[in-house]
Parts: sequence; C-alpha cells; structure tokens
Amino acid sequence: MGLIHLSTGLVEIIIAVLLWHHAAPALRRIGTWRAWKTWLLGVALALLGIGQIDVWLTGQAIPWLRQSGDLTLILYAAWRFVHIMRHVPPPHW
Repeated sequence: MGLIHLSTGLVEIIIAVLLWHHAAPALRRIGTWRAWKTWLLGVALALLGIGQIDVWLTGQAIPWLRQSGDLTLILYAAWRFVHIMRHVPPPHW
C-alpha cells in the first residue's frame, strides 16, 4: 500500500508543476480567471501530493475513499492539461 501513496503523490506533484508552468505566462501578462483556475488546480494537486508523500513517510493508513478522490483529481487534472495543450495557447487566455 505504501508504494501506491508514493506514486500517487509524485504523479500529483508532477501534474501540478506542469499546470503551473503552463499557467504562469498568462498570469504574468493578463491574469485571467481561466489561468487562475488552472493555477489553483495545480495548488490543490501539490498539496494533496505532499499529503500522500507524508502518509508514505509516516506509514499511516489512508481510507480508500480519499485515495479514490486523489486518483479522480489526477485523472481530471491530466484531462484538463491535455485539453489546454490542444486547444488554448498560453499567452492568449
């Protein structure tokens, strides 16, 4: 079970960094609401990823409901990142 927490946490943090990297130019230029929503999704993922790594380090048990929520957030964020990369270039948000 511990490896699941570590891998989930690392995937969440990686997707968060990708979202931050993509939202940063739009935030610096014009700061639209869409860019802020993408950045905040990255913040949520990073915080939950840190929580997953903390669970892995301390060896705590975590409910499957929370783990399922984390996996759902990973899937949504990955879908959102792919959608953004296909349809919207960063500076024109």
